[in-house]
Amino acid sequence: LCFIVLCNSYSVPIAAGRFTLFTLYEHLVMKNSSRHGPLPIRKRIGWFCVRLLVATFCVCLFFIAIQDILIFPGALSGILQQNSVNERRVPEGVKSHFITTEDQTKIEVWELQAPHAKQSKQVAIVFHGNGADVENFFPYQEWMQSRGIVSYGFDYRGYGKSDGWPSEKGLYEDS
Repeated sequence: LCFIVLCNSYSVPIAAGRFTLFTLYEHLVMKNSSRHGPLPIRKRIGWFCVRLLVATFCVCLFFIAIQDILIFPGALSGILQQNSVNERRVPEGVKSHFITTEDQTKIEVWELQAPHAKQSKQVAIVFHGNGADVENFFPYQEWMQSRGIVSYGFDYRGYGKSDGWPSEKGLYEDS
């Protein structure tokens, strides 16, 4: 897209094997782009800069459109692997349940009790990273259990078996 935007009015020959960097240079600098003779170098540079700005704007729009996928890659992999997420087994000793947030989104919570939970007053909440889910952070819950700490791990919206699509606002609401 950027190449087309930069070179569209110079009719660069892109026939098989004929396009080289020299032909691009030739069309940008040496060829006539006007019926009245060659354009002055300032105009050629000016038009090149305008095309470069348009191409940059298009690239920026593209990244704005896909920013959620870039920020929350674990959600995209969760969608692509939806069948394996639905079939995953809850580890032994874990109570899996769903809680409903204020905006009616259901998120999955894994509760892991410590062996002597009645005596322990320590509780930990495990927040997984943006590229993982509650299953990936379960070893931390096991470590806390071995220390006598009750732990709760949950999937943000859009991760694992939780509903919705992740967003910054949803992240705050889930937390």
